[in-house]
Amino acid sequence: MVSLGFDAGKVETPFSNGIEEIIIEKTKGVDFSFDATMSQRRVHSRYTRDDIGVTLNSKRAFFRNHVETAKLINISHQGVAITCKKSLCERSRLSLELKFDDGKIFNLKGKIVYRRVHNDQQAVGIKFERSYPLFEEHLLKTGLKLKLRNNFQ
Repeated sequence: MVSLGFDAGKVETPFSNGIEEIIIEKTKGVDFSFDATMSQRRVHSRYTRDDIGVTLNSKRAFFRNHVETAKLINISHQGVAITCKKSLCERSRLSLELKFDDGKIFNLKGKIVYRRVHNDQQAVGIKFERSYPLFEEHLLKTGLKLKLRNNFQ
């Protein structure tokens, strides 16, 4: 409903009436509770992939390199989540080698943003230091091929 007169109060538009009711109706049953200990700040989609091998290369004390294979939990174009056996420090920088099943290898640099320890394994979240356009393109392209292949099996 549009008001043709202007007063010092509110100007009505077709969208101003009933928007609160629409929002309330659309969000019924949605849990808006927030767990501060495990806040989900991620913006990008994560993909679970079993066609990518991960090798970590981190600098240790006295400039010794530590190389270890890790298991991929999930991946996005901004970072990875992995599990590994060796203890890695939060906020430390490392190099990752991501090897796809098609033979393509990407060497990326990242920073550990979180670490959770359980028994002799640790889950580690690594954020890439910068954007890697060729990696991003290959990740999406191979993911699409993998999805198509799985749909037709």
